[in-house]
Amino acid sequence: MDSGDLHVVDRATNEVKFTQEKAHEYQMWFTMLDSSDDNIVYTAADDTRFKGWDVRAPGAPIFSCQHDYGVCCIKPWAYSDQTLLTGGYDSALKFWDKRKVMRDPAATGKDLLFTKLIGKSVWDVKFSEESKSNRRVMGLSC
Repeated sequence: MDSGDLHVVDRATNEVKFTQEKAHEYQMWFTMLDSSDDNIVYTAADDTRFKGWDVRAPGAPIFSCQHDYGVCCIKPWAYSDQTLLTGGYDSALKFWDKRKVMRDPAATGKDLLFTKLIGKSVWDVKFSEESKSNRRVMGLSC
């Protein structure tokens, strides 16, 4: 949504489960439900932020992590439910420890496991079945 608003809809009932106006200052590029908890939603936007939201507690995000430029994608790491990857216009693929960012709403760089500079904007991350079995790196859309 261009407004930066977030709406979570229950697919079974078509009812709005959660609304957060101005979840982001600028256009949102990506939303994703947590792989182990449907109450947690992740968002990424042009405002350089990757945020986590608990649909049971509207208001402030449960965390807000930063890139240097807009964030385009969020993906769970294929090898660990506790690691999230974010990519953006800053050419960085960032690996975050989900347990740490959940405990720190300001989510400073200490929550970042590591950053890999790609050289081009990272739009998407894909894992093949082969890469999952031998732990080799994934494909990136740049």
